[in-house]
Amino acid sequence: MVGRCSLGSMGQAVTVVASTSSRPGIVRFEINRCLTGMGHERYQAGDKILGERPVDDLARCLFGLGGVDYIGVFSNVITVQSSGEAPDMHRIADVIASLHLHYREGRETLSNENLSVPPTTANRRVYLGDLTNTGNGIMALTFPLGISYVTAYAKQELGDRFDFRLFKFPEALGQAMNNEPPKVLALSNYSWNLELSYKLSALAKKHDPSLVVVFGGPNFPVVSDEKLAFLKQRPAVDFYVELEGEVGFVDLLSKLEASEFDVEAFKQTKEPVGNCSYLSGGELIDGGIERIADVNMIPSPYLTGLMDEFFELPLSPMLETTRGCPFTCTFCVEGRPTYSRVKSFHIDRVQEELRYMAERVNGVNELTITDSNFGMNKWDLATAEAIARVQSEFQWPTLVNA
Repeated sequence: MVGRCSLGSMGQAVTVVASTSSRPGIVRFEINRCLTGMGHERYQAGDKILGERPVDDLARCLFGLGGVDYIGVFSNVITVQSSGEAPDMHRIADVIASLHLHYREGRETLSNENLSVPPTTANRRVYLGDLTNTGNGIMALTFPLGISYVTAYAKQELGDRFDFRLFKFPEALGQAMNNEPPKVLALSNYSWNLELSYKLSALAKKHDPSLVVVFGGPNFPVVSDEKLAFLKQRPAVDFYVELEGEVGFVDLLSKLEASEFDVEAFKQTKEPVGNCSYLSGGELIDGGIERIADVNMIPSPYLTGLMDEFFELPLSPMLETTRGCPFTCTFCVEGRPTYSRVKSFHIDRVQEELRYMAERVNGVNELTITDSNFGMNKWDLATAEAIARVQSEFQWPTLVNA
């Protein structure tokens, strides 16, 4: 029994983009609205669906079409699965398109008008995100690998002191911030998401001035006067963690905790933080750059289950086997001397991660390798052989980007 279906006109129209999976019986639909916020909703045929949310109504209607065994919804992506013939994409798309969502106050997609983050009280929530634009589908179709390493290491070192949550979609992050405001918001900064991440941060900071905003990632100057200008132009960013962010972010959190998250009081001390820059009275405080001695000290975000939720989405898993680049290209952020030594993750770990991905990937044929120079070093052969073994057993990946 699935309950009553009562879809009707409930507000702004929904656009639908359908795609098939390489696995038989699976069809995926992307829409221009977020249905589930920060979580997954999963429905099996025969389940009793009692909720009255739009996502519950949608599930009832799709099961009512017949031939549907499973429905999974994460943010703005709807996955429909059938054990028999492939579901009728056109009929399903018509049903989804008829779901006109009416967003109640405090539940809307983030904007100037509707972000209503209430003031935080003392809490231990730390939200981390590598955001992508979703206005016309998912723009960055990859797992949030970089920020997941920072999250995994922070959970290992400080997991008993903070509640860490990982995000990719701004709609999900906005809803989470409305419902359970964080103490710290940490976002990855790339050239393609700087404006999105900063806009969200500035809006959140406006509604909750006590929120600590931390940026990190490669889209940051390497010269002191340019760092100063970057931070002055973006006052909502309290701290910027450079290069390898795992240790620096944990160091920053620990020092902020000791100062009871009083950002201004901490900045007045001008205490350096490793791999971190911030402004104190208009002065740049630069903690310098230091590499991680052994990258294997960072837990795998895959093997710890941190990335599991993203396997249900049409995203390409990303794999890092080495860090560093021996070249000194002036146009590249990895050309700086401090990054010249190449450090490797253990091949056993790489093999385990590949198998973990292959067992869970859902309809995505691609693997993205993030190494600076994959194929140049002799140890890359072991990785290539591991990929070949996974391909032979799982027929995945059929495309490798490196």
